[in-house]
Amino acid sequence: MRFIAATNRNLAEEIKKGNFRADLYYRLNVLPVRTLSLRERKTDILVLSNYFLKRYSVGKYNSIYEVLENDAVQVLIDYDWPGNIRQLENAVEYIISTAKNGEKIDKTRLPEYITDNQTRLGESVLKEVLGNNMIWILAKMKNSDGVGRRYLASLAKEEGLPLTEGQIRSLLNSAELLGLVEISTGRKGTVLTEKGDSILSSIVVNG
Repeated sequence: MRFIAATNRNLAEEIKKGNFRADLYYRLNVLPVRTLSLRERKTDILVLSNYFLKRYSVGKYNSIYEVLENDAVQVLIDYDWPGNIRQLENAVEYIISTAKNGEKIDKTRLPEYITDNQTRLGESVLKEVLGNNMIWILAKMKNSDGVGRRYLASLAKEEGLPLTEGQIRSLLNSAELLGLVEISTGRKGTVLTEKGDSILSSIVVNG
């Protein structure tokens, strides 16, 4: 007699937590086979999407590109799919139910849990590219008619940030090259550009 058991849990960790019996684990763990999650096999996303598309549209559509714009397809590929194949299946069913004849869906009309994830991903990338110090400086300049390096350095000191006036000058120069600020040579100081304000508004700034 042979038993086949499956789980989406890390049983070794569950044993440590006391949630799974060690003796049962070692009895079952004769020939372990690990299957990759959907986020680990991105190339399968379009294949499975097309399969579910044909199934739920009863052959009306053959390719996900017939109902989705390219940007929406890329969002599907980039998404992590914590619910694996079942979640992808539900998403495709949702897409079919909202698609109109001859009209393609863009990424803004994908299921909300996918678009929310895309927004958080964008914020994460921006934070990583700009860095916390740059974001802090831009945040201090928001709704201001202009600030100077000395003022920013004094604020940094008050808040316990290890930012010198020289470091702030370097960050402001980088921000100007990116088109995020305009540096004035007079008393006006440095001001946030429209682009800088837009990018700052898209980032959740803590503190």
